[in-house]
Amino acid sequence: MFLVNKAVISMHMGIFDDSIWNFLDIAEMSARVSYDKLAIQICKLVWLIENDNCNNCEPILQKILEYTDLEPDKAIVSAAYYDVYYYYSLNGQKEIADKYKMQAQELEEWCPIVKAKFHNYIDKEYAFVLNKKWVLFYLEYWTYDLLY
Repeated sequence: MFLVNKAVISMHMGIFDDSIWNFLDIAEMSARVSYDKLAIQICKLVWLIENDNCNNCEPILQKILEYTDLEPDKAIVSAAYYDVYYYYSLNGQKEIADKYKMQAQELEEWCPIVKAKFHNYIDKEYAFVLNKKWVLFYLEYWTYDLLY
């Protein structure tokens, strides 16, 4: 949990160096539940996008979609679909992007960050993440306050 949250905080601070990928790889070895696995894959997707390495996203996208089918938490699933939508939008694949946008919007009530992004409003609680083009998830919500 600590390494994933360290990666998330670092990426929010604009740090996308190789240490972040290493944190995620180490965390992936110990992840046991679909929520944790999904959070890690979301981070990896964002890391690849930010490092202009979209050629290596396909295996990550497959894992994300596999874990969204297993994960009952609608908030993280909405975030995952949002980032998949963002990825396909960046790559000019509008039809596929629209599919995932719709899936993210269907669950937006469960994920205030995604809802705020789609409706262009600033929520003071989430202001620090709304200036990013993507969505990342902490493994425990309160960790941001403790570590940042």
